[in-house]
Amino acid sequence: MNSEIPKELISWSKWVITINFSAATGCIIVFKSLDAAKLATIGQFLFGAIVFFALTVFTSIIFNLILAMEVNGSFEVKKAHKVLAGIQIFFFSLALIYLCLWVFWKFN
Repeated sequence: MNSEIPKELISWSKWVITINFSAATGCIIVFKSLDAAKLATIGQFLFGAIVFFALTVFTSIIFNLILAMEVNGSFEVKKAHKVLAGIQIFFFSLALIYLCLWVFWKFN
């Protein structure tokens, strides 16, 4: 049994949760400060970033739950772990794209 793999995966997932929660909180603060005119033009990009940061946190929590349930015996990285990790990266990438689009529209 390689007990280091689950610890590293759990640590990585917790890191992902922290980064995404902080980013989503910052986006919400900015989103709330937009006036109606800016909200109509660039608010959808910021809203999209918030949604995808939140989805990343949700998938990370599920990832941690699955890891916690499987640590009792010998551990092997399974297809479910790879799929959830891929989903986390996908949602995080979409959140960054929406955030970059918001920055682009804000400063142009």
